[in-house]
Amino acid sequence: MENNEFNQFLKKIESVEKLNKKIASSLAGLKNSFKNMNIKDHKKYLDNLSKETKTIGEEFSLIEEDLRSYASDVEGYIKSEQYPLDLDSKLKDEPGIKLSYPTYELGPIRLKIDLNQGNNIIFGRKANKIFDYKPDKLLDLLKKKYSTITKRPFNRDKFCKDLLEAYKILNKLTYQNSDVKWGNAVSLSKIYELITISSAYRQEYSKANFIFDISRLKDQFEIKFDKFQFNFGTSRDVANTLLVVDSNGNESRLSTLIVHKLED
Repeated sequence: MENNEFNQFLKKIESVEKLNKKIASSLAGLKNSFKNMNIKDHKKYLDNLSKETKTIGEEFSLIEEDLRSYASDVEGYIKSEQYPLDLDSKLKDEPGIKLSYPTYELGPIRLKIDLNQGNNIIFGRKANKIFDYKPDKLLDLLKKKYSTITKRPFNRDKFCKDLLEAYKILNKLTYQNSDVKWGNAVSLSKIYELITISSAYRQEYSKANFIFDISRLKDQFEIKFDKFQFNFGTSRDVANTLLVVDSNGNESRLSTLIVHKLED
């Protein structure tokens, strides 16, 4: 459908939309007149609705076939060989986006195209399902999600301090010792649970945000805080493994935090 034809098509839809608003207004007036036993208004709104519903039926019938035809054309397009090419073309010039249809990556954010079940914008293990397929719209949604995540302030020292304090507590509990056993692994998932022990804070600071902060910390070649060195490790506990994606889109599957106390 050409732009001019498409604009005319939209105008017809808007005309039906305006009539629909009139019907909604008349229904509200009819409801109010019924409650107040206002016979005059009751008859007026009934007459209005009789005309408006007849008109909207006639106007919609004129464009219904075109609407169904357009929907069919769009479905055919997004399932064609051309659609992935157009999507690649739209996304390829955006800095940082990795192209690999049907999955695109922008830092820790993934856009997974699914022509049958709907698309997903994925951050950590959380996925937001969307049914928009227009390349411009998908690019905009991907950039907005990336901006929301990456613009969140990151206080490295505070984050390290929170990790360290949670590590000390869980280390003693895990290894049933009154002293911290430095160099022993502690579950990252349990650290997150302890850091966000308040349910209100957990809603504000999601696990996906926790994982992203780990990725920002992990971007550093060597992680030192105060008199301690942090290392991240893996374990056989698959259920508590965190999928961490760094700023370059590289994946790591991490399960534990290991803290070594440095010599003075």
